[in-house]
Amino acid sequence: MLYAAGVETAHLRMLLSILPKAVDLGIDRGWGPWSGATLDVKTAFLNAQLLHRSCPRTKPGPAEVEVPDEVVVLRPPKLLVDREMIPRNTLLACDKAVYGLDQSPRDWGIERDLSLGKMKVKVGEGCYVLRPTQSDPNVWGLVPEDEGLQPDLEGRGAKVVPPMPCKVELGVPLEPDNGEWIPEVWYLRSTHHPLAWVVVYVDDMLIIGPAVLVRAVLRGVRGLWTCGSEEWIPSDDAAPPLKFFGFELRWKGPDLLLSQMDYVRDLRSRYEVESSVATPLPPGSVDVEAEESPVDKHALRQCQGIVGEALWVATRTRPDLSYPVSKLAQSMLSAPVATLKLAKQLLSYLCASSDFCLVYRSGSAVSGSAGSTSSVSSRGVIEVQTDASFAPSAGRSQECVHMYWCGSLVGWLSSRQPFTAASTAEAELLSTTLGFSFGRAHTYLAAEILGERPALNLLSDNTACVAIVSTDNATWRTRHLRIRSQVLREHYQQGLCHLGHISGGKNTSDAGTKSLPAARLEALQELMGLVQVPTAPVAQRKLQAIVACLCIIGSEGSLVGGAFEDSAEEALGGWGLERMDMLSWIPFLQQRVELITVLFVWSVLSVMA
Repeated sequence: MLYAAGVETAHLRMLLSILPKAVDLGIDRGWGPWSGATLDVKTAFLNAQLLHRSCPRTKPGPAEVEVPDEVVVLRPPKLLVDREMIPRNTLLACDKAVYGLDQSPRDWGIERDLSLGKMKVKVGEGCYVLRPTQSDPNVWGLVPEDEGLQPDLEGRGAKVVPPMPCKVELGVPLEPDNGEWIPEVWYLRSTHHPLAWVVVYVDDMLIIGPAVLVRAVLRGVRGLWTCGSEEWIPSDDAAPPLKFFGFELRWKGPDLLLSQMDYVRDLRSRYEVESSVATPLPPGSVDVEAEESPVDKHALRQCQGIVGEALWVATRTRPDLSYPVSKLAQSMLSAPVATLKLAKQLLSYLCASSDFCLVYRSGSAVSGSAGSTSSVSSRGVIEVQTDASFAPSAGRSQECVHMYWCGSLVGWLSSRQPFTAASTAEAELLSTTLGFSFGRAHTYLAAEILGERPALNLLSDNTACVAIVSTDNATWRTRHLRIRSQVLREHYQQGLCHLGHISGGKNTSDAGTKSLPAARLEALQELMGLVQVPTAPVAQRKLQAIVACLCIIGSEGSLVGGAFEDSAEEALGGWGLERMDMLSWIPFLQQRVELITVLFVWSVLSVMA
């Protein structure tokens, strides 16, 4: 592995979803409401030594031994050679992780993790340290220095070794069984839970937690490397949003908004977007027949560009676009011309709905709402809703999974099933099994955040699917389905997850299995937490400030000086006008010129925005 791994998108959304809920969930530990800020490390790669190519954590790097296994040399730029700043035929030995070298991102990631693991953060009389989570090495928790977990910094990397491990099953600590653990049933328990969190993406860091702790971590990071200016999540609509990992973050009162408005506006400026449409794809069955070969390569490249750029939005802030993107990706290779027409409709819808935001509310979801459909309170609950569209066009079914945590939509999937299902129950069962795996994989980080095991609730709108898992039925017709769902059945019987039925009207994952009419899509968007939050573009807000300044200047006094008066008097005098007549016309003309200028600037910048 030569790249620097990044945080999983669902894990980042899980952390962002607790920002407005920290006090309500009781994880603020008395420090008050949470906030977030970002910081980037300048020339990050140059801060890392060049490590061993194949064994960076166990073998010394090229600069640490006399006879290295591999030597990386660089040819200096020709400009420096031509100016005789470097002798000709000179090669430079590489000791640092320079930019452009394939292993530099990995070497920087190792150096970054080592430095963060050794960093100490002091707040008042307390001293805190950062520890990576068990579930995602790019998510770090801030804990007191006397935390039970101590890092192993002997090698190249911060390896967490719990000195007093324990196994927790259903929230009850058990004695270890010969040091062997069952990953599905053990969770790390400690005397202190993280007070703040640091999310790492190559050389960018997002710190969330109480403001005093966030500032302390920022100071600690600045003490390690040269960094750019810090940016906080704004609460003012006039301020630009905080950008991290493709997300645009801002506060709207007590709620947190996730969007990608600037990215969508950039798409609109680069494509000739047609008139706005009400749905991303035509409602109903979307069947694209394969075209005769050879395929149109130009149309295929256009499809790949549009679908790829829409994918960036669909995987981050727009779960309502997961089905259209998946459907177009399936058909663009065999039918690029027909798919291009649909892709342009998707692009038109995306640009028309650029001000849609994924909202994370400050309070917990109430019983019956999305995220708390099957529970009294959404606190500490992972609710997974699944659905499948059985055999569209007599082919493989389309399945979708939506995962809610503490009432907020934090993860979603939409894909074609790996093989053709023989019945609706089988298609729904495959979707539910996928939802179980998806939800279970994210219970580990949820447990580390809350300090307790979350409840995993699986919901399907197919009663046959629920019966196959929850009841004992020996009929031969469903025996193969019970075998296929055996893993899910075992966890259900042990109480490690719950399975229930959800009405089709409340199942938001229905949006990821088919193309819906506008009214149905809007209803599901509201349940997901996708709302339209109109905000003025940055250019338009700057324009409003310019217009206000011009109006103030124009109202405070005349801009006409004596030189202009003299020249105007000379010009108007030839028309037989006296000086007093001329002076009475000057303010009138000046106001009209200013008004025309303001209207012209307003129209130009409005188009640019």
